[in-house]
Amino acid sequence: MKVNELLLFEDGIELDFIAQQRVTELNDEGLTHIAGNVYRQNVLGIIGINASGKTTVLKTLSFVLDMYMKQGKLNSEKYEFLANEKSFTMEAYFHFNESQLMKIESTIIRNNHGQLIFQEEKIWVKKIDKIKKSLYSFTDKQLQTVRSEENSPYLADDMSMIIAYMKNQEQLEVIDLINETNKNVMKTAGKIPVQMVGFLDKSIDYLYEEKDANNNLMIRLKFKGQDREIYLNNHQHLEAYLSSGTIKGLNVLAAVEKVFKTGGVLLIDEIENHFNKEIVRTIVNFFRNDRTNPKGATLVFTTHYSELLDDFERNDSIYLSLKEDKLRFKNLNDLLNRSDYKKSEVYQSSYVGPTAPSYNAYMDLKKYLQQVHSV
Repeated sequence: MKVNELLLFEDGIELDFIAQQRVTELNDEGLTHIAGNVYRQNVLGIIGINASGKTTVLKTLSFVLDMYMKQGKLNSEKYEFLANEKSFTMEAYFHFNESQLMKIESTIIRNNHGQLIFQEEKIWVKKIDKIKKSLYSFTDKQLQTVRSEENSPYLADDMSMIIAYMKNQEQLEVIDLINETNKNVMKTAGKIPVQMVGFLDKSIDYLYEEKDANNNLMIRLKFKGQDREIYLNNHQHLEAYLSSGTIKGLNVLAAVEKVFKTGGVLLIDEIENHFNKEIVRTIVNFFRNDRTNPKGATLVFTTHYSELLDDFERNDSIYLSLKEDKLRFKNLNDLLNRSDYKKSEVYQSSYVGPTAPSYNAYMDLKKYLQQVHSV
């Protein structure tokens, strides 16, 4: 996908699920074969310092997926991050109908009433290329539909015309956990598999919810070695018994299980929040493994942990959100031409851009704290 003319990102945001580096038997883990030498990534990591735009990138991807795959509407409260945008363009490519590739371009503007609307759209369709170099090339003959005020008078102006193409397609899961970063309330329903509970907290015997005779929520929790069962009627009350990591873990693992069943996309902001690094690595590795992830679901996550980069064999699986005068979003493969460097050290050294807090800002803070103590 590409989104251009955004206020924060001067060069726009471009995120490609297709593997850009050469694929061999030594580096094909975590890839799903599409056709010829075209492979799709099962894990994409986005890293950057605070306020570098990581969350905005993830929200933008969620927005594109909503508009094109979930019949989203432009002016939903969910997209408050677009509140200051006057106009922008989107471009996306979808593999559908087994052997076809679709390209869609959309121009979005704000009308006289302050609402975002689709001003113009174009859709191209072709048989998917088996050669990566020509994958995104389309001709005028492959242009199928054009949307404008003149020829689409009955189409809702806050919804994409792609819905006519997607409505008969098998719907993949798109699970967005972005807004759960700072909320930690359990959302899973029914009986939670003992394997999930045991992975996160070995002291729990079982945990599940059900409805009583009056259709009221009842959560049942029991710890190993204790005869007493705990009854709760509100998910928030679990915070008194379970760690924040266990609660987040149950939500994430439930989403992982769901997206593995159909294929699709799972979006997680600050994946390390409430987790230790080994849990994060385990989740990432589940997506890389074709036995646990046979339908090629994709995990897209943001992180502050540069050490996680060392688990990636491929540079093209990593995106950097860089903060300069304006925000920039770059694929590591475009900035670093070798994969054998230790990626965490490359990142921490700021070799590929401003990836560490400013030294001047550090010195200013240090002087301020020294002055506080001297008063």
